[in-house]
Amino acid sequence: MNISSKSIFSLAICTITLLSCSKDYRPTAINITNNSKSILNDVVVSGTDFSVQIGKVSINEKKSISVRPSGESSVTVNFNVAGKNYSSGKQGYFEPGYRSMNVQIAPDFTVKVENGKI
Repeated sequence: MNISSKSIFSLAICTITLLSCSKDYRPTAINITNNSKSILNDVVVSGTDFSVQIGKVSINEKKSISVRPSGESSVTVNFNVAGKNYSSGKQGYFEPGYRSMNVQIAPDFTVKVENGKI
């Protein structure tokens, strides 16, 4: 089989174009906002193939982390307040290429996670 250099060049251009259209190269920002009246301690955000220790999140503070899930993922947020542990359980949905997710900790320490935004 004889493949011309023009065909190889065209194939290379197509491949580069398709790869540059992929959103998988950018991380997803997870924005955590503490709307409670207490400091959150030992905050950990986890999902498919990632776990990030954030530490302390003060009252009305917003912190952001960047993650690169390996596939479809949800978010779990664990933290403690005055020695009591809280866990959101798995919430929300995102996958590689999503730009951001917002996580809100309410005054009663419930956690609301908005699905990822493309």
